[in-house]
Amino acid sequence: MEGVPKIVRIDRRHKVLYQTFLVGRDLGSLMAKAGFSVSTQHRLSSTYPGTGVWNATSCPQNRTVAVNTLQRVTDGTFVRHMEVLIESIHQSGVVIGDVKFGNVIITADGVCLCDFDHARIFTSNTMSFALARERDRDLCNYIFGSELLLAHTFRQ
Repeated sequence: MEGVPKIVRIDRRHKVLYQTFLVGRDLGSLMAKAGFSVSTQHRLSSTYPGTGVWNATSCPQNRTVAVNTLQRVTDGTFVRHMEVLIESIHQSGVVIGDVKFGNVIITADGVCLCDFDHARIFTSNTMSFALARERDRDLCNYIFGSELLLAHTFRQ
């Protein structure tokens, strides 16, 4: 799959996973250089209120600053590429669980996500998967200013 590190080797005995190295720029560092510090990035992620609790017009000031900073340090296609990547990962039955600026690498080929320590693999389309996927999508919308559709939007 494009946009994620490739698994090179698994050492089950020592519980080590070897992956390809992604050559590119860490989005979290780019954001920090532009004035949105790593501690502010962490605070934004840790104050995420949850699915269906926030909206773009009534959210913390630092989220607005984050989205504006993101627009300054990336090109106009970044958010759409993130949406496509998130969709692709979810189509594979994987929920990321830890979406943040520091886990995004901008490469010559596009956008990549790394750090799947909190990811979960689902073997079937269960309610657990649907709820976790919904949270991923909402968190992406919150962090990156994307517009991934959410199931709860259709229920309103």
